[in-house]
Amino acid sequence: EESRPETVRPATPSVHPLMPPSRAVHHALASVFVMVGASAAHRVEAQWTLKSPMPTARNGLATAVEGDKIYAIGGVSPGFGIVNDVTEYDPTLDVWTPKAAMPTARWYLCAATAGGKVYAIGGAPGVTNVVEEYDPVANTWASVAPMPTPRMGAAAVELGGFIYVMGGWNGVFLSTVERYDPVLNRWTPRASMPTARGYLAASVINGKIYAVGGGISTAMFNVVEEYDAGLNMWTTRTPMPTSRNGLASASSGYRLYVVGGTTVTGTVAQLDIYDANANSWLSGPSLSAARFGLASSAVLGKIYAFGGNDDVGTYYATTEELQECVAQPFLGSTCLPSLSVLAATGLCYNAAMTPN
Repeated sequence: EESRPETVRPATPSVHPLMPPSRAVHHALASVFVMVGASAAHRVEAQWTLKSPMPTARNGLATAVEGDKIYAIGGVSPGFGIVNDVTEYDPTLDVWTPKAAMPTARWYLCAATAGGKVYAIGGAPGVTNVVEEYDPVANTWASVAPMPTPRMGAAAVELGGFIYVMGGWNGVFLSTVERYDPVLNRWTPRASMPTARGYLAASVINGKIYAVGGGISTAMFNVVEEYDAGLNMWTTRTPMPTSRNGLASASSGYRLYVVGGTTVTGTVAQLDIYDANANSWLSGPSLSAARFGLASSAVLGKIYAFGGNDDVGTYYATTEELQECVAQPFLGSTCLPSLSVLAATGLCYNAAMTPN
């Protein structure tokens, strides 16, 4: 019988600092392991499809893509506490494979890939600046230069061979941005975000970084800020339709897919799609269940959402897949079958997508 990767097993920790007290209580008491098997779809096009669930239900995990594989790293799991589990998802085969455990168990860490290696950055407990490098070929971990600013609830992306880490919380909410050079194993400060926040999401589109959502103790944000690495400058873009934190994002083509998270009224299953070329938002199909602290990645033209937990303390192992919502020029006065024209842009969109 294959043994489970080593885990750290403290009591399940309380939720991140932005969670309303009622939901924090549910989170702390939760011990539910859910693998969702089916979902009634309310939309017939561009819907999420349930795939093989992760081996472990978790919240506050991170994901990163190397090649055509997705790596799910760390998080907190009911019955196991904060874990150092690493599992590889093959979207083509729809199969999960356990990999070498991360040396340091963490949740609300962030992760990104550069130069064929996966980097697991920061997180908690203790609000750490630990950075560990995973080699998918050798299936081994190594410690690298620690991040200058310890933090949890930050976001990380790769751009131009560098890894950028932004925002987060370490007793205060941060606007700090730091860049890691994997070749030199060195960190460099970069221009801070205009808005300090934690539990945000970030992705890269058209060579720019987009940092979305997040919050502080007294507010949740719908802010969207775009970073130009060449100019080392941030620019504010059209805000998200809904303010939320604990959300996740992934990018494909020139679109940013933002899923889940917590709003002032509760946790949501909402998908909003940002078109970077038009600087505008579309509404997409919802996830099968509302959840926060989930993770998202894109590979092979598909968007994936993993894990998280909900308002009543249910932890999810769910994997959901969405085909990239591709817009096409309409032909004459009609769209291709199963697509409908969005008159404002003259493009055809999946019927499940509506303009905000």
